[in-house]
Amino acid sequence: MTAAGGKPCRKVRFPTLADAETALLNAKVARFLRPHRTRRHEERAYVCRECAAWHLTSQPPRNHPPSTMEEAS
Repeated sequence: MTAAGGKPCRKVRFPTLADAETALLNAKVARFLRPHRTRRHEERAYVCRECAAWHLTSQPPRNHPPSTMEEAS
């Protein structure tokens, strides 16, 4: 797939959230077991607006205001 600007997304793609979360868990375990062997610090998975696949990021979770459905609860 290509991004909105016509350039292909070059990030590692995961087809599902479950696949991305599995990769995230593996990355966290690897970082714990070998802290000096990796510089990667993935924190969460997110769906890409450009390619519609899931990616990992080192950015902390975003705090979103509650949706209308959550407010009704």
